[in-house]
Parts: sequence; C-alpha cells; structure tokens
Amino acid sequence: MLLSASSIAQTKRISLDVKEQSFSDVINQIEQQSSYRVIYNSSKIDATKEVTISVNNKSLETYFLGYDSEHQHSNQLYLNMLYDMAVYAINNGFESVVYARTAMEIKSSVGAQPEPMFIYLKYTNSFVNALLKQIFNLMNPTQKWEERRPFKK
Repeated sequence: MLLSASSIAQTKRISLDVKEQSFSDVINQIEQQSSYRVIYNSSKIDATKEVTISVNNKSLETYFLGYDSEHQHSNQLYLNMLYDMAVYAINNGFESVVYARTAMEIKSSVGAQPEPMFIYLKYTNSFVNALLKQIFNLMNPTQKWEERRPFKK
C-alpha cells in the first residue's frame, strides 16, 4: 500500500499567539483549531504551568514515516514526497518548508538548504553535564555529502 505524504498534512492551519496561559488552555486551543487530540500524563506535566507560544503559519514542518521500502527505488517515493510537500507549501501560502534533519543530499536536490540547529541543555549534576557534552558531540552530524543547488542564484 502506498500513502501520499500530503495525506498526513494538516489541512486546517493552527494560529496561536498566547502569553502566560496555562498549558492545558493552550492544548485546548490547539484541539479546537484542529483535528488533533493531545494526550499527556498529568503526573509528568504540570498543566497549570503558564506558557507562551506563537504559531505563525509561515513554515510547514514535514516528517516522513512509514513508506514501503520495497517500492522506494522503483517509484522514487521519497523524492516524490519531497516534491509533493513543496507543492503543498506553495499552494497553501507557506513561506518555507522544514524537511527535518536526515537524508540531506536528496533534500538538497529539491532546493533544501541545511540550517544549523542549537540546543542548550544543563543538568543539575555536573558529572552528568560533562557526560552529556561528550555524548552530544558524538551525535553532532558532519556534512559528508555534496550539497546540490537546483536553482540559479
């Protein structure tokens, strides 16, 4: 069975600009504006905690999971999903498409450009901090691929 990437794309856009509202209120607003239902463990998340969030509908974030690898090469599924999401973004007025952090070379063939990402993480235990630093250094991807530029500057 083949699935189109656009079938998992949200057709109704969420627009939020909230300041210092409870986590549960923000989740309720997301659920009211979409078909999403958010399930969380209230013993792990304090739903009364105030949060600030701004969703501006400028970027379409795409994640591709579960295509049939048996048909991948013969039908160029992955490449066609990339094209489909670019077309969807253009047709729906998005300013950019975020294609996530894997398969960079093929994504560059449709015009995607790598953007550096940063994270600040600090644990209360200094030994764990030192250990995490080494682990994250090992996980930092290196560019071992040739970036393609399909468009003229």
